[in-house]
Amino acid sequence: MPTVPTSFVPQVAPSGGGESAQFVAPGIATAENLGAQQQVQLGRAMTQAGDVAFRIGSSIQDALDEAAAKEADVATLTQFNQMSAQYLSTAGKDAETQYQATLDQMSQVGASALDGLQTETQRKMFAPVLARNMASFQSRMLGHRNSAIKEYNVKEGFARGEQYADAAVVAYANKDAINPYTGQPYGRAEFDVNVGVALNSVRAAAAEMGIPADSAQARDMERKVYDKVATGVMGDLLRQNKYTEAQAFLDEMAGSEAIDPKVNDQLRSTLDANRERVTIEELTQSIRVNGV
Repeated sequence: MPTVPTSFVPQVAPSGGGESAQFVAPGIATAENLGAQQQVQLGRAMTQAGDVAFRIGSSIQDALDEAAAKEADVATLTQFNQMSAQYLSTAGKDAETQYQATLDQMSQVGASALDGLQTETQRKMFAPVLARNMASFQSRMLGHRNSAIKEYNVKEGFARGEQYADAAVVAYANKDAINPYTGQPYGRAEFDVNVGVALNSVRAAAAEMGIPADSAQARDMERKVYDKVATGVMGDLLRQNKYTEAQAFLDEMAGSEAIDPKVNDQLRSTLDANRERVTIEELTQSIRVNGV
């Protein structure tokens, strides 16, 4: 019977040597637990997804807040423009009396718009814009107020000056009036007071116009007051044929250089013409009556 060579047969050698080979079982790796790692990765993914959702939500809320603030801004600007346009159409004293009232109305509109916003973020976005707009409108309205009041004061000063100049003319006609209680004359004092008020009124108008008190323009304004008074008084005296008194009054006014030299010459010419006319009339009447 044929035999198999021993070199083809696996040999098992005992431990410690010998002819038999030693067999060793292959190593077995421990199974890895992936559950915890998967939970960590899942948690990280969920956190990232939450962050994205939060950012999207914040972006949407920011857009809503900005839209609400812009809407409030447009609404208040519309009302501000209407109220401002109405105020800028005022003139004179109305610009003074309506200035603060208009500002109060604008403040109420702004406060109402601010209170109407839903979130603190919206109010914080809108508040500085509202303050800026209020300051802009107030500055423009203040400029109009100052300009209108200046124009009003100038016109009022000249008008008041003319009124008191007329009052001085009336007072001069009663210059010899006596106070029944004190027995003292008061007519001339009243004349001087009215002239003084008229002068102060035109001086105030000159100051509003920025004209210095010691300037030629200011003196010319004062001279016009004296011219008006002198012309009025002379007219009254000439109508009453009080030529001597008219001459004395004109000499007094001309001597103080209060009236314009041209006005002085005109009044003197009028005085001489009236005196000559009356003299001729008196001579004619005398000839008719007495033959002389």
